[in-house]
Amino acid sequence: MRPHLLLIKDFVDEHIVLYWQEERGEQVGPYFNSIEGAQAWWTVYCSAQYEGEERRGSAVDRRSLDYNRLKRNLSQHIPSPNPDGRRYTDEPPGISKDRSRVSLLQYYSRNPHLLERNPEVDGELLFGTVKVEHK
Repeated sequence: MRPHLLLIKDFVDEHIVLYWQEERGEQVGPYFNSIEGAQAWWTVYCSAQYEGEERRGSAVDRRSLDYNRLKRNLSQHIPSPNPDGRRYTDEPPGISKDRSRVSLLQYYSRNPHLLERNPEVDGELLFGTVKVEHK
């Protein structure tokens, strides 16, 4: 049975993080700093939840690797109906909910001093351009 997990992007402890959450709102697993790490954890988690006889030797579908996909596509005369694999874990999910924008706004509303203008930045807030002195 396929676990129903949502991939959440959020701003926690001054970092953008990704984590898995059950539909009822409970966090499952650790924080991740990349989508690849979150998807790899999801693949292993889903494989561990499977109750039937496991026939694959690895949780990772070798066909998902880029160099194998290119080699496979060039060698086949008839394209495969499932070029990326048949299991639901062969196509990892993307971000389900992005809470980072709201969390960032809340963070800066609690810390307005972080939004003060910086004399090293040319009149811009946060992502301005650095002043360059012309001689």
